[in-house]
Amino acid sequence: MFAKLRSAFTKEPPEGVEWLLQAYRGLLDEWGDEYFREAALVLPNDAFYPVHTARPEQAIQQVFELTVEHAGLEDWPLRLVCEDAYSEIQALSHLPGTHQGAVSSGLRFDAASEPATMLITYVRDDLSSPDGFVYQCAAQLATAALCDVQQVPGGKRRFWQYVDVAVAFMGFGIFACNASFVFQGFQDGLMEGYWCQRRGALTPGECATSLAIFAALHGIPARTVQRHLSGNPRAAFGQALKHLQQHHATDLDDLGRLRGAPVGSLSFPAADAGGLVLCDEGKSDSQTR
Repeated sequence: MFAKLRSAFTKEPPEGVEWLLQAYRGLLDEWGDEYFREAALVLPNDAFYPVHTARPEQAIQQVFELTVEHAGLEDWPLRLVCEDAYSEIQALSHLPGTHQGAVSSGLRFDAASEPATMLITYVRDDLSSPDGFVYQCAAQLATAALCDVQQVPGGKRRFWQYVDVAVAFMGFGIFACNASFVFQGFQDGLMEGYWCQRRGALTPGECATSLAIFAALHGIPARTVQRHLSGNPRAAFGQALKHLQQHHATDLDDLGRLRGAPVGSLSFPAADAGGLVLCDEGKSDSQTR
């Protein structure tokens, strides 16, 4: 009986697959197929992050610089800033207001620097999760690259979901999947309990499907991806990849033939640009004890 039930559950299509395919088409139009072809699947290992230092500050800076390099944005003027020190910097916000969803805050620029330097911010609590830190950096880079986009698939209310798809598009899907939902127990003296946190605007299932689209378009074997995923994302990725290959082979072929903007279309945003007028719908970053 349970074998049949499990079989029935695994036949359910992944979450949001149609919109995620549209989002990839939109990103190919915006950023170009050459950027996508050159984007590598960034893995959480020494080959991509050869960081060997016992000093946390140096390790954080090196991971940040390598993330920017893997995103192909080394020529952007960027500076890593801890949220604890952010209040000491005179800064401009590029996007109206702040948000607690896809990234920790709105895009910020050092008002005193010339040229304007974009501040990539992080929270000290996030340093306990390297996956979360890399995802947070990549999401802010994706937000900057998309802040002047004219059209978002599904409308601007889905901008933050679009950002998370862009994180996978840039090659950081494994980090996004592993950081999308964290659940762990804790003990503090005589008190025991649990702690959970969801990051980003995509659900964990949508995150895995977005990564599966990247892997399918690049022809990356499932095992290469799955060995770096935690338990739930690993299962969701396998199901999503199988569904795409069986039911969306034509869509994947169409995406593989799409030719979009030329290389170099990821431009650094102007600090005084207006940006999108965004709404709060679709953002999530919850923490429960």
